[in-house]
Amino acid sequence: MPCYFVLEKHTAMSLRQCVVAAVLSCFCAAAFSACADAARPGVDWEGCIKEDGMNLDGVNLVGANLKGTQLRFAKLRGSNLSNADLSGTNLIGADMSRANLTKANLIDAVLYIANLTDADVSQSRLNRANLIGARLINTNFTNTNLTGATGIDGKSSCASVSIGVCR
Repeated sequence: MPCYFVLEKHTAMSLRQCVVAAVLSCFCAAAFSACADAARPGVDWEGCIKEDGMNLDGVNLVGANLKGTQLRFAKLRGSNLSNADLSGTNLIGADMSRANLTKANLIDAVLYIANLTDADVSQSRLNRANLIGARLINTNFTNTNLTGATGIDGKSSCASVSIGVCR
């Protein structure tokens, strides 16, 4: 995709300033355009702010880069997020029931009041994740690293390689 930069007729800029401004504007445009990409395996939505309550039910996001993305109250029921990077992602109130999160990176993710009923988070990393108030009914935590994760009572931390019981 070509990148164009237009200067006003009376703008006093050196050639060097013009080149720097053009390059920066192209990088910024490229970064924001990725946020508009369709949901698909491997999509790069790093740092994007998605619409509250976005419907991603049943979507295949295997290996997606969702690092630091805002997905508040997203509907991710039955979605495939295996091997996805969700580190630092805001998933407050998200419905991830029946979602496949195997081998996902959820380090520092905010899952406050999220619904993970019947979700599979086996072999995932939830280090320092906020699980306060999360619904964890029948959630598969087999071989999941929960070191430093805040548990459902808001006080406890889960032990390393826990099977999902916070004490």
